[in-house]
Amino acid sequence: LIIKEANVPTYSRVSRSRDLSIDLGNGRCRYESPLATVPVENDYHKTLVVGFPSGGKRLVFMQMEALTGLPTRDEWDLEIYGWSNHPFIKSNYPHHEGIWESYEADQSIFVMRNIRSSLIEYHDIMWDFGYPANREDAEPVYRQFVGKLYNQLPPVDAFLSWRDERLLFECSWWSWYIDFWMEGGLYRDIFSHRMTTAHHWHRVVKPGLYTVEERDFDLVVGNATVTPTYDPHCSYDMSEGCTPKAVI
Repeated sequence: LIIKEANVPTYSRVSRSRDLSIDLGNGRCRYESPLATVPVENDYHKTLVVGFPSGGKRLVFMQMEALTGLPTRDEWDLEIYGWSNHPFIKSNYPHHEGIWESYEADQSIFVMRNIRSSLIEYHDIMWDFGYPANREDAEPVYRQFVGKLYNQLPPVDAFLSWRDERLLFECSWWSWYIDFWMEGGLYRDIFSHRMTTAHHWHRVVKPGLYTVEERDFDLVVGNATVTPTYDPHCSYDMSEGCTPKAVI
C-alpha cells in the first residue's frame, strides 16, 4: 500500500557498477554492485527505511540500490563506524534493537511485513546473538562475529520456548511500533497504547535497564494528565517529520 510518493535520489551518471539497473530487455536485467563509496560532496534527499526488526527492510534496501546505483547503510554501522553520506538508512528505532544518536534524514518509508514471518525471523536473530538483553550486550557479538551471523537456523525447541514466553509481549511491541511512525513520533505506552510522558517513554524503550514495575504505566504515570509528546528526532533530525511518505 503506497500512501504517498517518496522522493528517492538517483545517481544520474551511467555506471557499470550500478546495481540491478541494467535492462537487458524481455523482462531480464543484470544484477551488479552499487557504488563502493558515496560521494561526500553530493547533497542527497535522505530516506530512513523503518520497520519492526526482521520486517523486510533489507529487501527494500536492495531495491533502492538497484534503482539508484547508490549503496545503503545500517543504523548500527553509523553508530560503530561514524557518519557517512549514504542516502538510505535502515532503522529499527524506536524498538530497543534500534539506535538513533548521530544520523539525520529527510523522509521515512515504513516497511510492514506479516507479523508471523517477522517475529519468527526476529527470534532467529535473537538466538544468533545469544538473546541479548540490550544493545550493549549485542554490540560485541556483532563486532566479533558479523561475518558468521545468520548462517544457520535455531532449533525448533528454542523458538517454541521463546514463543510461549514472549509472543503477547512482542505483539504489543509490533503494534506500538506502527503507532509511533504512523502518528509522527507520538509517545505511547507499549502495552496500554495510552499517550505517555517523556519520562515514562525513556523507560519503556529500554527494557533491559528497568524492571517491569519501573516501566509500568499505572505506577509511573498513573492518573496524571498527559499531553501529546513527540519524539525530538521527528522535529530536529527529520526535515519532513517522521510520518512515512510510503508504506510498503
